[in-house]
Amino acid sequence: MKEKIKKIIKTHAGFIIIYAVIINSIIEMLGRLSISSFFQHLVNDTLFFFYNVVIIALTFSLSYFFKRKKFVVVVISVFWVALGIANYVVLSYRITPFAAIDLFILQLDLDFLSKYMSIPLAVGLCVAIILGIYAILKAYLSTTQTEVKYKKSLFRIISITLGVFLFYQGCLATGVFETRITNMQDSYDHFGFVSCFARSAIERGIEDPEEYSQEQVLSLLQEIETDSSVETTPNIVVVQLESFFDVSLLKDVTFSENPIPNFTELMEQYPSGMLDVAVVGAGTANTEFEVLTGMNVNYFGTGEYPYETILREQTCLSIPYSLKDIGYNTFAIHNNTATFYGRQYVYSNLGFDTFISSEFMETITMTPNEWIKDENLTVEIMKCLESTEEQDFVFTVSVQGHGSFPEEETESEYVTITSSPYDEGLENQVEYYANQLYEMDIFVSELTEEINNLDEPTILVFYGDHIPSLDITAEDLTTGNNYQTQYVVYSNYELSMEDQELETYQLLATVLDTAGISNSPILQLHQSEYTDDYEQNLELLQYDLLYGENYSTSGELPEPTDLQLGIGGLEFTITPSTDQLVKIEGDNITSYSHVFVNDKEVDVYYYIDHVIYIESEDIELGDEVVIKQIASDNTILVTSNAQEYQ
Repeated sequence: MKEKIKKIIKTHAGFIIIYAVIINSIIEMLGRLSISSFFQHLVNDTLFFFYNVVIIALTFSLSYFFKRKKFVVVVISVFWVALGIANYVVLSYRITPFAAIDLFILQLDLDFLSKYMSIPLAVGLCVAIILGIYAILKAYLSTTQTEVKYKKSLFRIISITLGVFLFYQGCLATGVFETRITNMQDSYDHFGFVSCFARSAIERGIEDPEEYSQEQVLSLLQEIETDSSVETTPNIVVVQLESFFDVSLLKDVTFSENPIPNFTELMEQYPSGMLDVAVVGAGTANTEFEVLTGMNVNYFGTGEYPYETILREQTCLSIPYSLKDIGYNTFAIHNNTATFYGRQYVYSNLGFDTFISSEFMETITMTPNEWIKDENLTVEIMKCLESTEEQDFVFTVSVQGHGSFPEEETESEYVTITSSPYDEGLENQVEYYANQLYEMDIFVSELTEEINNLDEPTILVFYGDHIPSLDITAEDLTTGNNYQTQYVVYSNYELSMEDQELETYQLLATVLDTAGISNSPILQLHQSEYTDDYEQNLELLQYDLLYGENYSTSGELPEPTDLQLGIGGLEFTITPSTDQLVKIEGDNITSYSHVFVNDKEVDVYYYIDHVIYIESEDIELGDEVVIKQIASDNTILVTSNAQEYQ
């Protein structure tokens, strides 16, 4: 028997199985950030551990089609370990594990990653890359070439693929696997990284509902039809506060004072409640998507960001489009780069007229970990409201509360922790976060005061997009739920709305209901008292609007807007300043403005308060000058008209 086992191990099939076990063990250790947690998973979820081993072995079996079989296995192994390392890096700064869509997102904004990349982690990644290259080269030089038996190889791959497929379908049919992964953290912990990552790579969009038809959709519309006569048309200002939640919900943690007194007071006096969000520790764009569309992201693929998939391809019926239909101007504001999550494209497909990102902001002050403070948003929001005579919808995405949070002790300017059950590193992180909350809360107060003084009826909505990326679980919260934040709805006129717990995708439908605005199928569903099969009907409408025949909108999609970045465009004047300097001035001239003279970029001598100075030697009379607003990833956002220097 021992001889047979030794013989099997020495075969390529044996080599594949052993290597798959080793690679999966490395991946799970990295994903659980500890060896003890790995062994706990191995004991408690043995079946799923070996299911992941089989998936890895399936990818290794491709080596049968090559003469250097072991070399191919090593190359594929390096790929899997690289994914495991990526998961480790992601989990070091957020709670949600690494999914296939992250490969695309991280490619888009390496500057975002740099904020999280500590020196030890960067060194470790460099070492891992060197070891990977070394392993590949050594495997190539040391492996011998063998005969390729294509028929047998094809049979092996088909057999393993069929086994994986049948096991997966069996688990779906018996309810062992969820049809859609909604809690990624728990699913990755239970089922393992490889199988969950594979699902995130394959699953996209919304599955075709059973018996989807025009009759089914029209019947639903009749059931939920409401009177859409608009009672009032207030300005609507919505502020999504990054990682904002009430830290008094942390068990056994006390602070020298309440970090968010203004938000707390607003919740006591105005409509408010708990907000059930779909993400934890990360996933800002998915909370944003749910608020703006009234759609549930859990109906999409595992770990999917609609901003990175369907909304790159087509428009989506949304709150902005509904408000534009009744005369609103629509603005989006984000105190981060325009290119993250592709907002410079997506906002056009969501119905926004104007987008102000950090590249177009008037003033910028930074947190210690280099995120733009929320205090900069007040002037931008008021600028939008004052730029038009009509009603406005202003949607703002804040960024100050973003991680990563430093584990080393930092100066606590406002709030200190007086007691906690945490170790020193986590306590320092929570205290730093609480001080950011304190400043965000000041912004909440200042903006509320501005809205209160505005001579136009205005609704102001604040909410947190998810809890912060700290090592906090549901058990650490008095609510027992880490998929909840808080919201509050302030208005400078009397508003009839009750305190209630809401899903993120119900928030604006509930707010608009107070004004009698109900001019879309999604709004009507959320506002209707018709509750039978509510979730199934929401999924039906989402499918119809995004992937179906658009029966609910008479077969039509809204047209994408001609999205303008910055208010007023990139207009500028150019005049001599001194013998050595030339002055370029304009409302949207910022530190992100680049100067091109006769199509050649020239250096900016210095920038201050909407004014750029370049050296006189770089320009002559009659030269054509163009300004380009360029994001940190070198994406050209806006190009001005050419202007002759006179």
